[in-house]
Amino acid sequence: MQKYFMCLLALIQWLDKAITLFIIPLNQPQERLIKAIFEKTSAYKDSIFYDITAWTMPLAFGLPYATLNANEVSGVGYNKLVTAANYPKGNVASKSAYAYALEWSDFNAPKALYALQKAGVIVKLAQSKFTVNTGTKDKSFGYGTILIPVTIQNKNSEELYQILQKVASENQVDFEAINTGYASAGSDLGSRNFAVIEQPKIAMI
Repeated sequence: MQKYFMCLLALIQWLDKAITLFIIPLNQPQERLIKAIFEKTSAYKDSIFYDITAWTMPLAFGLPYATLNANEVSGVGYNKLVTAANYPKGNVASKSAYAYALEWSDFNAPKALYALQKAGVIVKLAQSKFTVNTGTKDKSFGYGTILIPVTIQNKNSEELYQILQKVASENQVDFEAINTGYASAGSDLGSRNFAVIEQPKIAMI
């Protein structure tokens, strides 16, 4: 009997708005591992189970995927074996004289935040939603968005820009450049709804 194929829509690369689809066949030595990563457990023999029993990795990371059989896979078509991971590159949209924003929904946002604080950058947290012009269009940002004002830093705008480029590249995150403090919806960027985030310090006792 032919093995089923796991169709992973999770690893999507937006290259010129084209979607790259990855197919993971189960007919390989790591079949058990693949099943453990993707399988959904909704019924249990008893009430005692480990916390990882219900872990479905794509769901945990909010990644869409589907299970396909051999016939369905043949209709998709694939011809290239992936031998190395191609991680997305971080980016700073453009240089700003006012502020930059990093969306907290990004998986690497916490890591990037710590890198910014370690570099001595003052960062603020959005405690409410807001929409602001990013130069080409209005963009909406959610709760927890990281705001990096330019003028309150102890570095000049060029030094800050270089730090952001480094953090973006090393952590695969995208910074939006904002050139105005006036929001078209929600809180203005200079309001009390943006609080300075203190760098956490860990102590071992």
